[in-house]
Amino acid sequence: MSTEKCTVEQAAALDFTPWSREGEGWQPPTREVWKEFSPRAFTILRIASEVMFKSKPELIEMLRNLDEAVGYELMNEFLSVEKDMKNALTVIGAAQARIICAGSSLEMEEE
Repeated sequence: MSTEKCTVEQAAALDFTPWSREGEGWQPPTREVWKEFSPRAFTILRIASEVMFKSKPELIEMLRNLDEAVGYELMNEFLSVEKDMKNALTVIGAAQARIICAGSSLEMEEE
């Protein structure tokens, strides 16, 4: 990701095509999908946060006492939530860029 900044003029000069709600492109999650995703994501985030406060020996002991199938299921959930979060961050970043573009155009109009 680039950390270079653009001027108001450069941002205002950008254009974009709005996504279509029709067709096969990305669509926002439905309320039902969010209801299923949110608790799962926050549970994984809570577990991940707790892991960060454990030493390597503590994690080894935790894994030793964890059923292997549960361990694989947990890792699959980590990977799934990570993928979903990365996708969400991509959409948030793109939306932020569009707002900056439109806001810069508005600022240029007001000058």
